[in-house]
Amino acid sequence: MVSRQSLSRLVLQSSRIGIYYSIAALVAALYIVTEGLALVHAKLMIFGVLPVFVVSVAMAYGVSGLRQTDPLYAATASLALAAPIVAVALSVTSVALSRALPLAAALLYSFVPLAMGSLASRAKPDVRLSVGLLGLSLLLGGVELLAVRAGFFVRALLLLEVSVLGAIYAVSIHAFPSTFGDSPSTILSAATFALLAAGLALAIGGRARAGVLVASVPTITYLFAMRFERVGSYFAKAGQTRNPVARAGTLYFVDGHAFAAAFSAASFAAVVLWYFGMFTTLDVIHLLAIGLIGTYIFVHAPMMLPVILRWSSARRYNLTPYALLAVGAALWPVNMHVSFFFVGLAIVFLALIVKPSKHPYPLWLGE
Repeated sequence: MVSRQSLSRLVLQSSRIGIYYSIAALVAALYIVTEGLALVHAKLMIFGVLPVFVVSVAMAYGVSGLRQTDPLYAATASLALAAPIVAVALSVTSVALSRALPLAAALLYSFVPLAMGSLASRAKPDVRLSVGLLGLSLLLGGVELLAVRAGFFVRALLLLEVSVLGAIYAVSIHAFPSTFGDSPSTILSAATFALLAAGLALAIGGRARAGVLVASVPTITYLFAMRFERVGSYFAKAGQTRNPVARAGTLYFVDGHAFAAAFSAASFAAVVLWYFGMFTTLDVIHLLAIGLIGTYIFVHAPMMLPVILRWSSARRYNLTPYALLAVGAALWPVNMHVSFFFVGLAIVFLALIVKPSKHPYPLWLGE
């Protein structure tokens, strides 16, 4: 019989498989778009890269919030162990068949261990809230794929809002304030996910565009749920950290949330303009995917992925990846090829945070 400690390690190994798949699928998607296969690129991103990455990180995150003495720990960890593998297998099926149903099944399955973990955990309330909302984001994504009838790109936009961004909200609502000893707003956290659910309900009822609009409001409400209005004091606390590496990491974390907040406001404005016919669906999708979602991945990747993937990290935090990604997001509506160049360069500089080097990088945040 597998011990509880071994189960925890196996969950991380399973998450690694999903993350490596996501990275490989991302490389393939970025190459495919240069060959003019835009729809294949879109399906690979929507059915492959983003959902599998979210599921894989979510399982590692959810199990890390459990104690091995918690009720249902073994059952929760066992279900979480299978989730990334299931997500990879069904993602490949969805991409191959161009059908959303297999991926929907993977997201619905992944909801179960997170819901169990949230209910059974003896962790602090904000941790349980975060894990529970993370599970809810996957549930909403599965329902969206099953029940919404609209054009592919409108459905893709709504999926990004209710599931991928929903997962980001769930993690940020805990991670951002708790880093500085604060707790999230439970009321605004609930309101954020109620709005996501309301947008999904409108879309299921045949009003997909209105659903996308309603589901965009959480790009603003989650900021206050995670206490972003206190960002000035958080910057001050980060600057007072004595250890230079820890200070750089904390500043990188807060700076990333500031970049993301700017993209949150821009994304909400873009969806409003889109609703009134003044912005294209693809423009909004890429603003969300590159600007808002990409920035949050950049915030957490140098801190979380080395732990999950068992990489050593140089922890050379700097603002260059954020700046390059912001340029890439801004340029996509103007010239997608130039945007692609900056996004690729941003990924390179993100990797260089982890990769050891003897020399500081531009906008270095250390001494």
